[in-house]
Amino acid sequence: MGMITDEVLRAQLVLAVKNSAKWRARRAEQHPDDQRNISSSRSLAALAERLEALPVSNPHLAAYIDIMERAVAVAVAKRSVLHDISDIESRCIGRYGFDYAQSDNGNPALFLFVLTREMTDLVEEEERIKEKKDDPNYGAAAEAAREAAKETAHKAASEARKKTRRGRRKRPSQGALAL
Repeated sequence: MGMITDEVLRAQLVLAVKNSAKWRARRAEQHPDDQRNISSSRSLAALAERLEALPVSNPHLAAYIDIMERAVAVAVAKRSVLHDISDIESRCIGRYGFDYAQSDNGNPALFLFVLTREMTDLVEEEERIKEKKDDPNYGAAAEAAREAAKETAHKAASEARKKTRRGRRKRPSQGALAL
């Protein structure tokens, strides 16, 4: 894949999870009455440890790595894909152990499944768009559609001008009627 290895992709995910765990711990200090922050911080810390220990051959981690590689490939054409991927990742990490209890001791399988599924939906849509744009027939069809739209708009404008001209017949002045 080039400069980004499987280990780098995993390390970036682990770092994001650890950073979120630290953020939740700070939120727990600010809001000691809200037990969700404490629970989430602990769940995220356990998740980070489990992700770090997970072999890259694990099917859930392998699926995550695969979709990230595909996202990078699509990002060559559309850079905003990586921003969208980052948003999905942040949302999944940020809500882990907060909105729903995690009694799985940090087992990353469900987390990776949900994260990968959401990312896959986005990447597959971008791949379909890229595939269409790379198709030589797509460019010709798009150009033909633009030309047809221009022609239709031109005809409609001409018809509108003709109707307007017909509706503006000169009326004889009152003086001419008096003759």
